[in-house]
This record gives sequence, C-alpha cells and structure tokens, in this order.
Amino acid sequence: MYYSQELVSATNHASTFLRSQLFKSSIKMRPIRWNSDFVHSENWKVIPIYLNYEWAKNEMRTFDHPLASMGIGIFTEWLNHNCQELYPNALPFLDKFIATNLVNYIGISILPANTTLNEHVHYNIGNVKLHTAIYIPPACGISCDSMIGRTRVHYWKNENDHFFFDDNYSHYAWNHSSFDRYVLIVDFNSEMIIDLPGV
Repeated sequence: MYYSQELVSATNHASTFLRSQLFKSSIKMRPIRWNSDFVHSENWKVIPIYLNYEWAKNEMRTFDHPLASMGIGIFTEWLNHNCQELYPNALPFLDKFIATNLVNYIGISILPANTTLNEHVHYNIGNVKLHTAIYIPPACGISCDSMIGRTRVHYWKNENDHFFFDDNYSHYAWNHSSFDRYVLIVDFNSEMIIDLPGV
C-alpha cells in the first residue's frame, strides 16, 4: 500500500490549504454533531469532511443533521459531495488514499481554548489515526497508551506537526491556551500503511 511518510506529506498539504481558509469563513468550518460516540467533552467538535459509506453504515449511529432522517447513505453522499466543493484544494491530496477504501473518515477536530478532552477509548479495531496540525496555539498535547504498555505523549509544536496513534487504547488531549486548536484527523485501516510508526 503506502508508506507513512506519503500519508503525512498528503495531510501536510491538505492542512496547509485548510489553514488558509480557517478564519475566512465560519460557514465552511461549521461543525456537525455526527456521532454520539465522539462526544467526550461538551465543548469538543468534529467537522467531518469525508465519510466512507461502508464505515458509516456500520459504525455511525446518530446524526444530528436535517438530512440524517433520509438515511446514512444519502447523508454520506451529500456530505462527501458538499465537502468536495467546500475544500477543493485540500481533499485532492488525500484522494489516492480514499480510493483504497481503507480510509474510514477524515475530519477536523476542534478542541476549544482551556479545554481538556476526557480520557476515553474507541472501539475501532484494526484502525488507527493520524492527526496533523492545522492550527496549534501554545500548550496543546495528546497522550495515548499503546499495545506495548507504553504511554506516548505528544506536545504539539507547530503547523503540520503530526501524530499516529491507536485510539483503541486510552487517550486524552488538552488545550491550555486561549485559542482553539484545529487538527486534521484521518482514521484508516492499518493495512493501508506499510510502516506504521510506533502505535
């Protein structure tokens, strides 16, 4: 499949374009409450910008959106089409990975100022996450346990910094700054990356 650096490079390019839009349009960056499993803090929000239909059909259980009542398939198709128009300069960098059908979802995680995301575990067997910085204020980080019993702590340093981790293990994040933190999430099947680094 692909090497980790190829995915990192693609998300760096995508994050650069997302950063250029970040403070220009609140409409483009409006979060959708899209799955109750993703609410680990009343303040944390995720903007989905791509959903894999099969993953959504099997894993997504609640949508708080007007089109949700029409069914997951229609909602997913609408979201993916809409995001191609909203983020035309970002998503093409990730198209070859999406084409493998091993990317579950791509989203923008917003951790508000002075917020700690509660420690939690996802049931996301066989899948891992890559977080790539879009906009990082000072004093932000993430901590994640791993299969070898080692806790990995990542302190965000700058834009395009990145962190691979397995969210099937306990993890949490913090933002002790006075500004919101924005991170690009790619959730994918581990088979897509040949050399997964230290998850």
